[in-house]
Amino acid sequence: MLKTILALPRTVWLIGLISLVNDSASEMLYPLMPLYLASVLMAGPKALGIIEGIAEATSSIFKLVSGVIVDRTKKAKPWIILGYTLAGIGRPLIVIANSWLWVLAIRFTDRLGKGLRSSPRDALLAESVQENQRGITFGLHRPMDFSCRWGGEEFAVLLVNTELLGAVSIAGKILDAIRKLEIKVSSGSTQVRVSIGVASMLVTDKNITDDIIDMADKAMLQAKHTGRDRYAVYEPKSV
Repeated sequence: MLKTILALPRTVWLIGLISLVNDSASEMLYPLMPLYLASVLMAGPKALGIIEGIAEATSSIFKLVSGVIVDRTKKAKPWIILGYTLAGIGRPLIVIANSWLWVLAIRFTDRLGKGLRSSPRDALLAESVQENQRGITFGLHRPMDFSCRWGGEEFAVLLVNTELLGAVSIAGKILDAIRKLEIKVSSGSTQVRVSIGVASMLVTDKNITDDIIDMADKAMLQAKHTGRDRYAVYEPKSV
């Protein structure tokens, strides 16, 4: 089977790599969107529902539209390029968003790009291999497309001139904000949970940012192991 996978055309590997990089960028940004909307833009769950509803509807509709266009024109590559370009242009604009309507426009652009590229991309994958290779081609592409989502997302917040009690207070506020959003996983009843590690240190010439991130990471693992949906404070081991 390994020889069969390695023998797949370069187009299959290239599209898979592009999907991996693109989805990695999405997974670094959009999982933080509910927290950004709630704590920075002061928008509630209704705004998040409107944004995601319009975004996903746009993606679904344009998957159909792009599929019909590709069937008629027999040209898939321009739509794939356009789709990924829209996503690449839209995401960085989040830094200038000052209202949830801006976020809606950016999310709409991203999902429009997804809708325009998905069907043409699958059509190009199918055309690039023999009929008896299509199963393994899509079997390879899907893991590359979704591998960036394994394990959930992690991010760090560095607070300058903040004592440990202040960091603990902020961690608690983040937890409360996410709980109030009541974000569900797909269509199931499982709610999104978050684990937070809190650490504090006096910065000197002998330590660097990586040290405190490592301390906070260890505390986060402790929060995960003790039940998730909570924060834990880093406590150095006594020698």
